[in-house]
Amino acid sequence: MEKKRTYHYHIDEEGDLIFEGSPLTDQKTIHFFLKNLRPRPQKNEYLVLCQGEENIVTCADAPLVTQSLKFDLHLTKGLQKIILCFKGDLTEELDPDSLEIGEHNILYFWVRNKQIRGRFSRKCYHQIAEFIKEKEGQFYLEFDAQLFLIKQTTVIK
Repeated sequence: MEKKRTYHYHIDEEGDLIFEGSPLTDQKTIHFFLKNLRPRPQKNEYLVLCQGEENIVTCADAPLVTQSLKFDLHLTKGLQKIILCFKGDLTEELDPDSLEIGEHNILYFWVRNKQIRGRFSRKCYHQIAEFIKEKEGQFYLEFDAQLFLIKQTTVIK
């Protein structure tokens, strides 16, 4: 029986996928990796299977880092949808109930049935801040005419 080959990748704090010290630039490859991330029991480690090969992905923080946001705004109902855009032309819809504020006031979210954690880049954090309201010391995202509590968490590294 032939042994599977294993490769090691890393995602840095900017969301760059790095192999052997160099960021990957092929958008289709980046898309494939980010779309197929599967959590592993180890902290901050993910698995991507490709043609029988195991690709272990570690992260500086979270595997998905927003590059831009697309807002669906309704004239009277306000913010209706947020599309999170990542490297590799990957997009995910934000679940407003998944927002968390971690250490150093970093804003995080969960996607894919809360299996994959992501983080807002500084630029995107400023964009979404327009829709965040404070009430009695708590922060909320104003979304679809509702307020969604942004949970305060402690990120374990």
